[in-house]
Amino acid sequence: MIVSRLKWFSDYYKLQDMSQSGFKNRKRTTDPILHLHDTVQKSLANRHHVLAIFIDLEKAYGMVSHQVLTI
Repeated sequence: MIVSRLKWFSDYYKLQDMSQSGFKNRKRTTDPILHLHDTVQKSLANRHHVLAIFIDLEKAYGMVSHQVLTI
């Protein structure tokens, strides 16, 4: 019940960026991938340059002191 109300509150007051897909109703984790694919395809069809940069943050929290994270 609490999660449901927090989601409603967040949606109602637009606290999350509209492009965010995680933790939102009617959004899937594949939505950003499909959006990227669509944008790249349209850009290439219009003969525009395309640049994408991907950063792997998988181990980002492993490099931070656990004491800092718990404060």
